[in-house]
Amino acid sequence: MTATARRAQFLRESVLSASPERLVTMMYDRLTLDLERAATAATEGDRGATSLHAGHAQDILAELMSSLDLSFWDGAKNLFGLYTYLLTETMAATVELDAARLAACRAHVAELRDAWHGALHEVDVEARGIPAPARTVGPRGDLGIA
Repeated sequence: MTATARRAQFLRESVLSASPERLVTMMYDRLTLDLERAATAATEGDRGATSLHAGHAQDILAELMSSLDLSFWDGAKNLFGLYTYLLTETMAATVELDAARLAACRAHVAELRDAWHGALHEVDVEARGIPAPARTVGPRGDLGIA
């Protein structure tokens, strides 16, 4: 088995064995990477690579949109609206080879990715029975960790 085949098998098994929460973080990781690659390609004027990476990003956004339960929580409709905006922006930026718009989309996605990774970490900590650190107010009134 070649190194490429082993890597593909490992990735496939990672996805198949991941929890739903972990799958979402994996999607955000890849979405961030795709948007970064699309922006780089657009900067270089490479329409084919821009389309390839932005197209994969659009596929991920479509999957996130289709899997979002709009009745589950109040913020779901806002998140759906953000996904719609990102999908529209990546399409327009791809047509126009607009690296700045793709980079702006990436920045939005990076914030979501970081929030999901933080939430996943909290879930992992709770699942292991490790108490979260106590929050305290520091001498300047800032929130600290005890």
